[in-house]
Amino acid sequence: MIVSWIIRTMAVSQRTAVMTGNMVLLWLFINTFITSVFVWSFLVTASVLAAIQYIKISPVNESRISQNILQLFAVDKDNVKSNTIFHKAGGFHAPENTLEAVEQAITMGIPAIEIDLDFTKDGVGVLIHGPKVDATTDSKGFVSDFTFQQIQELNAAANDVNRNKYPVARIPTLESCIEICVRNNLVVFIDCKSNPKETAKLVTSLYAKHPKLYDLGIVCSFYPTIIYAVRFVFLYSYLYCTCCCRF
Repeated sequence: MIVSWIIRTMAVSQRTAVMTGNMVLLWLFINTFITSVFVWSFLVTASVLAAIQYIKISPVNESRISQNILQLFAVDKDNVKSNTIFHKAGGFHAPENTLEAVEQAITMGIPAIEIDLDFTKDGVGVLIHGPKVDATTDSKGFVSDFTFQQIQELNAAANDVNRNKYPVARIPTLESCIEICVRNNLVVFIDCKSNPKETAKLVTSLYAKHPKLYDLGIVCSFYPTIIYAVRFVFLYSYLYCTCCCRF
């Protein structure tokens, strides 16, 4: 009897020891897991915050924004034209996003225009609402599928309401438009549609070639990546950029 009791007691003690050991191991595993998750979460969060701190770009100081731009937003009830910005360079009065439209805006005394920038297959920045040529020209397809030479053969007035007055118009380069704007002191909103790197490269060259753009140009886009790419290039300048909102 005594021997049997001792054997049963030892068996129970062994099971208890095994269970206790398993519980200790489980506790150690859970504790290690929680600690690891906390440590990794801390490291990841710290890394993300450090990366944001490194790549963030401070907003432009509003006191340095050109008066040519600010006056567009100063409401003048006696001179409504002073707050007028022609969309697509004034597509209601001439074929949209063409030099004819830009010239018409100047003739009408409009202080500012908005134009749309996209890129051809060979990387030339042209004025077109895009991403396709279907809406305004006598052809079909994506802007990026045409070389600049090919896109110059299209008629940008083909589907325009003013085609009787302007039977033929060509898709111009951004640079040709900017030259007219600078020469005539016309404020220009450049709505960038694609290719952040190409956009930043082109805008950089145009601002370097035409410093007056700092008083006349606003780079805008629905895409934050484009605005970031442009602002990153102009990190220490007062180029005015804005990201539009799509509703």
